[in-house]
Amino acid sequence: MQLFLDITSSILDAFLLTIFFRTVLGVFRWNLRFFYVISLVGVEIILYANQFILASTNTAGMEKEITVILSILTTFLLSLFFKAKIYIHLFYAILLQLLSALADSIFTWLVSHLQPDLLTIDDGQLLFATMGFGSTITLFFLILLFNLIKTIGGHQYPIRFHIMLLIMPVITLLAMASIKARVFFLTDNTDFYCIFVIVLTLINMINYIEIEWSSRFLNDQDKLRQMEQQINYQKEKYDQLSYSYRQSRSFLHDIRKHFFTMQEYLHEGRTSELSEYIERSFGDLQQIYARYNTGNLVIDSFITNYSTIAEQHNVRFEAILHVDPKRIPMENYDLCVVLGNLLDNAIKASTITPNAERFIMISIETTKDDFFLIQQNNSMDASQLLSKKQNELDHGFGLKNIARTLDRYHGLMNYSCGDLFSMIIRVPITDPKQRIIDIDPTPPRKKNEFRKA
Repeated sequence: MQLFLDITSSILDAFLLTIFFRTVLGVFRWNLRFFYVISLVGVEIILYANQFILASTNTAGMEKEITVILSILTTFLLSLFFKAKIYIHLFYAILLQLLSALADSIFTWLVSHLQPDLLTIDDGQLLFATMGFGSTITLFFLILLFNLIKTIGGHQYPIRFHIMLLIMPVITLLAMASIKARVFFLTDNTDFYCIFVIVLTLINMINYIEIEWSSRFLNDQDKLRQMEQQINYQKEKYDQLSYSYRQSRSFLHDIRKHFFTMQEYLHEGRTSELSEYIERSFGDLQQIYARYNTGNLVIDSFITNYSTIAEQHNVRFEAILHVDPKRIPMENYDLCVVLGNLLDNAIKASTITPNAERFIMISIETTKDDFFLIQQNNSMDASQLLSKKQNELDHGFGLKNIARTLDRYHGLMNYSCGDLFSMIIRVPITDPKQRIIDIDPTPPRKKNEFRKA
């Protein structure tokens, strides 16, 4: 009976060591997994043998100290199979021993209040094995609780999975502390208790593995969904660029026709008609091409494309652009993310409003006080918005992606939504070559300020 409990407790203990290190240290050295398994078995054998050696020798009351030191050392050596800095390995090896000591105290208190008869068993070794198994289950609960605390700090798995994991150890502890274990220990028939222990161990381990696999699967599904959204987003941008390319080809085709016609007028000497034709054709070309021409390719192409999309959906589009292209503090890729998501949301929101109220107004400027400003207002039907999920308007990226991009440039955004969506984006211009105002107004020191006292 005692050997059976010790083996079961050792298996569960090895399982806990693995999930603890994998959680707190992260990357496992998979090329050493065979040696890790051998080392894990060796550590459990060493710790198990330590109990017999201490029991058969005179250690002058140093049993606990020797066991703690040996446990920290073996735990530290096992942690080296995971990639992290040495001081981090040592910290978590010590932390695990503190959690083990806390687990011993909690289970002892639990048994003393719910099952005090268990502490009166004459067989000390059997009692030790039983208490060790209960402490291991308690340690399992504490490790899962520790992982739950890490979840609040941004762990990859949702909190609900950790709560589901905590339920099984709690049930196990209550069952162990409530069952009349003394009846089994004081009789020759201990088979039921042995089966009871192994079933509890298997249920806890299988429950953890199953829930973790489920959480990983859902996490992978979420990543896959985000990748699909990114692909769709890139496809839309490709379609917009294709449209812009076709517009450019059409523009060049029109220019060729105009030049050919003007050449014919000039060849025939019809200068008055040529002058009228130049004036008329110049106005047409300016309307097609020079409507948005800031000198920044991203701004010009996006505003042009989305104004065309807005016209196709009967959305009134107005853009006010006062931009010095040399003073824009953002890379073109990041500017694409901001404008693309902002205008995508504006189009989606405007198309669900009544035709008479559809509009998009956007203003982009580089200010004299060294800020890059984007202000946008667009129509929005609040009743339709409430019936749609927020991520449908965010198009997979949306406002979170804009905020994440702005963080890299120390930019800020403020928005409000209802019957009208309003967004203000402010990005400071920090490059001295782009700024108008000197960011270091401190006057130079005088010569006498450098003299020694």
